[in-house]
Amino acid sequence: MLELSPAMVSGVDGRPKATRLALGLATAVLAISSAAVVIRALGDVDPAFVAGGRVAVTAAVLAVLGPGAVLAGLHACLRDRALGARVSGASLLLALHFGTWIASLRWTTVGAQGQQGS
Repeated sequence: MLELSPAMVSGVDGRPKATRLALGLATAVLAISSAAVVIRALGDVDPAFVAGGRVAVTAAVLAVLGPGAVLAGLHACLRDRALGARVSGASLLLALHFGTWIASLRWTTVGAQGQQGS
């Protein structure tokens, strides 16, 4: 099991700061709720490229905002082969999900709105 030290995810007293949690939640809601519109605005870009870019941006944000947690997760996967295999499997399923979801935007009302101006 992945164990994170309190210093990686919380304030000095070991508890998560309310402002940090609220900012993280607001950012996540904004990113998720606007993803379809932003992706559709890119036009006819290959869905695999868009999915890869989306994951790369997320990885960059996590590396900047939580490097300790990212490194702890990486070390845990390297130490425990079973955990590494589960994380790899989950990663492949997530990649499949992103690719198919982004490709499906062509058949949604968001996609139809993008086609009207063409």
